[in-house]
Amino acid sequence: MIIAEELTKTNETLVIKHSEHLSHNIAYPFFLHQYAELMENGHTVKATNWDDNECGIIWGEIDGKVVGIFAYKKDQIKQKVLNILLTAVDKNHRNKGIHTILNRYFENVALDLDCKFTVATVHPKNQTRLLTCEKDGMKIYYHKLYKEIGSKD
Repeated sequence: MIIAEELTKTNETLVIKHSEHLSHNIAYPFFLHQYAELMENGHTVKATNWDDNECGIIWGEIDGKVVGIFAYKKDQIKQKVLNILLTAVDKNHRNKGIHTILNRYFENVALDLDCKFTVATVHPKNQTRLLTCEKDGMKIYYHKLYKEIGSKD
């Protein structure tokens, strides 16, 4: 569903769309490609942990092509938290203000869901994402540590 149109810093029309489900839309292949890239770069575990019924996605298109996404998980809505699953902007469309525009619409979705916080889990070596989080006004609250363990078999 189209929710708005805005101009980028380079005066291109960014069509902003939203779906309350992560899959079954034009942005899903872009999401999967970006998530796979995070795995390949060692910036996330090589596993997935989302339920399409608990996820949504906001994306921007220029000339019918997906150029940026803000995917989120609603698994902590009762705690008034909306979790960012993944954000990404196509390499050919960076530095045009697309992330900033999409973040504004993401925060509006959070407010519409009566959330008080947005949360991003970011790999400590993913400096690009850490910088965008800081630019978005996010602050490190705590570190979440993981350990992959084998099975008992």
